[in-house]
Amino acid sequence: MGLACQADSDCNEFYEFCTDKKVCKHRLIFPARGIEIAAYFVFALLVTTSNFGGIAGGFGFISLMSMFGFDLKTSIILSNAQIVISSIIRISTGLGKPHPERKTHGTLFHFNVISMIIPAAALASALATLINRVIPDLVLVILYAVVMLGVFSYNFMRFIAVVKKET
Repeated sequence: MGLACQADSDCNEFYEFCTDKKVCKHRLIFPARGIEIAAYFVFALLVTTSNFGGIAGGFGFISLMSMFGFDLKTSIILSNAQIVISSIIRISTGLGKPHPERKTHGTLFHFNVISMIIPAAALASALATLINRVIPDLVLVILYAVVMLGVFSYNFMRFIAVVKKET
């Protein structure tokens, strides 16, 4: 659960409180504080634009979780949950939509490809869980920064290519 405490000052005062059992516990989401309200808006914008772009947006969630007082490893777990939820929402909202090029003879999603990706994603998730437990936080932060730089660079180049193609 949390660290032992005698008073709220023994815990991270901004995000935790001392329970009757003398253990620090993360406080509830509401009432929200200023930085948390800002994080809600940034998170909503990030997830919305990520879903429009075809990715789930979970990587950005990791850095936002520090605004709520979560450590890196907990943030990674919450990020993975957010990716799953975003993916389910994205797929379920597009189930009845036809493919734009095939009109009546195809769906928006290629379910054969999705069914091949699921086992690989499950294996990658299990491997990532092991890595998350073994690798120190500093190395995880460096890897995260490198991946985010790569994702940003790739998406920026795609953006430039689309703008050139449309103009």
